Amino acid sequence: VTTAVGINSLAYGHYGAPYATTQDATGTEAVFAKPQGLVIDSQSKYMYVAEGDHLGGVRRIDLQTRVVETLSFYDASTHGNPQSLAIDTRNDTILYALTTTRLVALDLDASNVIVLASSLPCTTPHSVAFSREMVFFTCSDHNIYYYPVPDVHGVLTDTYAILAGSSSANYNDADSSSHNCSFNEPRGMAVLSSGDFLVMDAGNLAIRYVSVNYTDLSSCSCHTYAGWSSRASDG
Repeated sequence: VTTAVGINSLAYGHYGAPYATTQDATGTEAVFAKPQGLVIDSQSKYMYVAEGDHLGGVRRIDLQTRVVETLSFYDASTHGNPQSLAIDTRNDTILYALTTTRLVALDLDASNVIVLASSLPCTTPHSVAFSREMVFFTCSDHNIYYYPVPDVHGVLTDTYAILAGSSSANYNDADSSSHNCSFNEPRGMAVLSSGDFLVMDAGNLAIRYVSVNYTDLSSCSCHTYAGWSSRASDG
């Protein structure tokens, strides 16, 4: 009997004592502590992995050689443990990290960390995504936020704003504000080629489709794409 080993088992890591240590190496010789977010660049050359627990860090994996390395210029004690990652697909040289305490950009060419938001509007960050000069992120306060990054080197700290949602969990009641969608624990996001994206609305047991008007971000709309539509509030 032959057992197939898939990419989600040991192709890029070695199982050891959870949370105890990490180790840079090749393929299954590498050790991960608690990987919980990954992204692949637009050329499918590198995969970046967030080590989100107390050892905190960002790992880079060469998809051809399977070499795993830690980005040494990222300091989790300063910027927080990364929870989710997104790549700037305009050039693949900027990596966005939503951490336990802030939103940052990692300049992969300059080996530098740029602070975008020095604090977060919530206690539990969930997911980050990039599309069309915008960084989007979700967290435990039931909102989806956006942060403009026309040039990551010239951004102003803490300029994020609410794209959609309300300040409390919503199941059935429509949000009457201009942000006319409501969510209950929005989590993972997937950006579509149109610039719109899908969001896991965990508390509403649904996948939501968010339509984004990039020329007027106050006029976004959303609808339930799959799941329990009677619990989710569309707008």
